[in-house]
Amino acid sequence: MAIEVKEEWLAATNRELLAEGEYEFEITDAEEAVSRAGNEMIKISCKVDAKIPRFINDYLVGSEKAFWKVKSLCSSVGIENMQPGMVLEPSDLVGKRGVCVIAIEQDEYDGNNFERNTINDYLVKDKPPVEKKQSRKRKPVDMPEDDIPF
Repeated sequence: MAIEVKEEWLAATNRELLAEGEYEFEITDAEEAVSRAGNEMIKISCKVDAKIPRFINDYLVGSEKAFWKVKSLCSSVGIENMQPGMVLEPSDLVGKRGVCVIAIEQDEYDGNNFERNTINDYLVKDKPPVEKKQSRKRKPVDMPEDDIPF
């Protein structure tokens, strides 16, 4: 029996940290879960494009406090027009691509401290900047100086 080496396995065993910054990513897996606080959650696995691709997990929690990240991810991958009552399914996310901000975080496991990469935020790229509306300032009125009534 032969063992086929898979890209995910190589990336999972590579312990070298990615530098903090912006990276393109693709969501390769998404599944329903429940957070420690009992909130609905979607666990996603993102393939981060780097010299040696990495797979980083992130957690989208269905709570008011954490909703900013859900909204940020959806904007990054092109899921627009979120509305009350809309249901985001894990299958809606698989295969979507976007840009994320990678950070380095201190962590502890089994009494040992170590650093690991995390996804800090998601960005929208290649979107034209929003034009600011021109303010409705009144044009100055030219008044002759000799017509001042006081």
